[in-house]
Amino acid sequence: MRGADSHNKSSTREEEYKYPNIIVKNAKKLLLLKDDILYVARIEDKSLWLNFGESNLDEVMSIVVQDTRERGT
Repeated sequence: MRGADSHNKSSTREEEYKYPNIIVKNAKKLLLLKDDILYVARIEDKSLWLNFGESNLDEVMSIVVQDTRERGT
């Protein structure tokens, strides 16, 4: 019985250590969602300015892929 008790306590501690990581991960997702909502609001409000010009498509796509991987989506 004693071994089972220590196993349950260690499992509980391991789970508790996971919570801060989960909270931070979800907080980051909420910040991204907030940014997306504000971006859409700016588009709808017509307060978003676009600057048209030449771009390096390879560089742009590389940034998009990197951002997507960082977001974990």
